[in-house]
Amino acid sequence: MKLYIIRHGQTDWNIAKKIQGRQDIPLNERGHFQAQCLGKAMENRPITAVFSSPQIRAMETAIAVASPAGVPVIPVRDLMEINYGVWEGKTEEELLRDDRALYEAWWSHPAETAPPEGETRSMSAAVRHGRRSNPSLQVMPRLWLMAVCWLILWSSF
Repeated sequence: MKLYIIRHGQTDWNIAKKIQGRQDIPLNERGHFQAQCLGKAMENRPITAVFSSPQIRAMETAIAVASPAGVPVIPVRDLMEINYGVWEGKTEEELLRDDRALYEAWWSHPAETAPPEGETRSMSAAVRHGRRSNPSLQVMPRLWLMAVCWLILWSSF
């Protein structure tokens, strides 16, 4: 078995260097092009399953790979990016200006430090509830927790 962990294509917020978090930002034109290129690059691989965050940027990327392979995209909430709370939509420059101490603490200790109204990196839904909420992912112990907002592909070779 081969496992591919792939990040979503580009969004306008990537260009603006804004924190996306749980905001449902779609791919931009370049992101759609990247997704199509990925789909082309993966079309000769025997993809047997595609799991994705339900966020549109990840789903658009996943569909570009899953469609040529003829497999459905399985949305998995536990693959969503963490909640950055009030930091979502802001740039690093804004955070350094407006919330420097907490932002620097978050960079130093992201597993223990949460943005205002957000969550720490260790507070994913699966960790908060002490279980994997999607049984389809149980064949990938712990690995899927690192695939936040990414697309996961299984290949049978």
